[in-house]
Amino acid sequence: MKSLLEGKRVFEQETIKGTRYLLVPENKIEKYKYLACHLLIKKGDFEYPRRWIRYTDIPFEEAIVPLDTFNIDDYEYIILPDFSLEEGLKEVFEENGIDTDPFYKGLMKFEKIPVNLQALIRDALERSEGADDWFEEHKLECFTYQKDGKQIAIALTGDPEIHDVKYEYTQKFLDKRVVKRYFIDSEKTKELISLRDKEDIEFHPREEWFVLYSETDNNSFFILENVYDVEDIIPFVNFVLTYEEDKSQLDEEREKRRKQREEEAKRKEKEPERGMSYRPSHRIF
Repeated sequence: MKSLLEGKRVFEQETIKGTRYLLVPENKIEKYKYLACHLLIKKGDFEYPRRWIRYTDIPFEEAIVPLDTFNIDDYEYIILPDFSLEEGLKEVFEENGIDTDPFYKGLMKFEKIPVNLQALIRDALERSEGADDWFEEHKLECFTYQKDGKQIAIALTGDPEIHDVKYEYTQKFLDKRVVKRYFIDSEKTKELISLRDKEDIEFHPREEWFVLYSETDNNSFFILENVYDVEDIIPFVNFVLTYEEDKSQLDEEREKRRKQREEEAKRKEKEPERGMSYRPSHRIF
């Protein structure tokens, strides 16, 4: 299993069809700032609302910014707007025929914000800033890939609700070993793999079966999905066996462990029973 996972991390993802595991190249996972639903105003841009950066109504891929290119000091305001403007500001906007969109899209009718509105808007922005205390700490680890000419990003850590990636299971799979591998399609793009715990050497092991495949043309990452009741159909299909673990090594390991158990049992037999040594009693008259 180590060779299959070399240079990769494994994440569990819940989908409509059930649980699956993403095998993602570690060197392709990057850290990002997640800016969805935020309004950012760079220093010097306050008076020019058309320069404000609004991360609203956009795909996830456009709402993430690589952490190494994001400098919080470049911005005068970073806010998470509420569902509506403050009541006082809303009334002023309505009186001046300005749309009351909470992302201040109504101000885009102006090249430059009218002077009589600037102080009022600044006050509202400054009160909104404190509503997002977690912003500086909040980061995502994401993996991006191309599919049908489109860039797709998956959030792996930082917020499990975005793409239903709940846990990392890299170590769980490193603690398993591959028993058998089959190609199950003529193009040799899908494999059937059976896994068992590294320490499991019983004659009737508890094996898990998975289908291994990729959703991308260049195999930028792979997916493992559990399948069940596979052993009974294998003799009746044209799956191509590409690997099977050496059973003779398992026999040797079983024999080695049997001898260890026997030696341990003999050693215990020779040990004197604790707490049973004779101690003379004394009578007190």
